[in-house]
Amino acid sequence: MTTIKTLLRPIAASAVIVAAGASVAWGIQTGADPAEVSAQPDISFREPAVSWSGEQLVKRAALFTSSVPLPTGGNFNGIRWADLEAATDTDIRFLLQYNAACQWLRATADRRDTADQEAVWSQLPSWPAMRLDGYGEQFQSARASALQGRDSALSRRCVESHERETSYAQDIGRQPSS
Repeated sequence: MTTIKTLLRPIAASAVIVAAGASVAWGIQTGADPAEVSAQPDISFREPAVSWSGEQLVKRAALFTSSVPLPTGGNFNGIRWADLEAATDTDIRFLLQYNAACQWLRATADRRDTADQEAVWSQLPSWPAMRLDGYGEQFQSARASALQGRDSALSRRCVESHERETSYAQDIGRQPSS
């Protein structure tokens, strides 16, 4: 099985360490139904949390996907939830928000959803995952480069991740994000 660190190392190694260290280490595994456990509206890295695994993790992640804005054609079908050993709500939300930021960065570079981008990019730095370790500023800087037609290390990592996610989504018969 793939751990959270292994899955995200090419994208956000330091963030995974923070998320995994702060929440999974404090978490406990449960047999509860993912839909029955209440969720906090924000990411909390301080409180002990329930860890989800296997099919419960997949179901739990599905509960949060609609809370994260995506560009047209965006989805989370390429995230390998079932391959993770365990993840908490904090981990799930972090992965979704970071993945969505990558999708918006690719949309900027592709000049997609230009009418919606300003609103999203004005809010993106305040997303809980983006407040960690300066990720919001890093994405804003990468966006500025993309708007000027320049590449950045972050945009290249997002594209590489998207290519892996596209392959995985197609392998399991799901529509990959655009």
